[in-house]
Amino acid sequence: QLQEMSSLWPPTAPQELMKERFNNNSFLVRSAKGPYRNLIRTTVLEDLGNLRAIAIADLDADGDLDLSVSQQWGNSWIFFNEAEARGSQLTLNLLRSKSSSGEVLVFRDSQKIFGAAPEPGTQATVRDFKGTRRTKILQVGSGHGGHSSTFLHFGLGDLGVNKVLFVDLKWRDTRGAIHHKKIELEPGVYTIVLGAEQSKDT
Repeated sequence: QLQEMSSLWPPTAPQELMKERFNNNSFLVRSAKGPYRNLIRTTVLEDLGNLRAIAIADLDADGDLDLSVSQQWGNSWIFFNEAEARGSQLTLNLLRSKSSSGEVLVFRDSQKIFGAAPEPGTQATVRDFKGTRRTKILQVGSGHGGHSSTFLHFGLGDLGVNKVLFVDLKWRDTRGAIHHKKIELEPGVYTIVLGAEQSKDT
């Protein structure tokens, strides 16, 4: 509410001075050799003012990631990824049940499962037939400073849509015990219930 009622804020430095001091936004991209480069000057983000939060998710369910940013004293912005050349991808909606079972249930597409929810710290490692390994850890937060989707998105490039992926899942049940489960999937979107009472692929 204070952001919406900026007239109630205490006096600050002149606007131009504030802009000069606080509008140092960065857009860091890892180079092929490892170090990150700041490419903010090549994007529209440079002109959006003092950005305070960023969130990434597939907002339009087309298989690629979109971007949402908010400004400290202004509007929020959503940028939809309209790239024509899209590679294959694997998206995992990992939901932990209340069971202490080490089994999983796999469903095609994104689904809501009663009694199951995202669990922070859940980990997925994906290995393709080339031997390339990709690991992501599920994070859950309030979103105050910008929080991305809880879905784990793996960009697979030109791997193809019918290739088998070897997925190693790791999670902690409600009693604190750690479970591992290895499954095979093809690129696409899946909902996986961790700690299911029975194992079944749908």
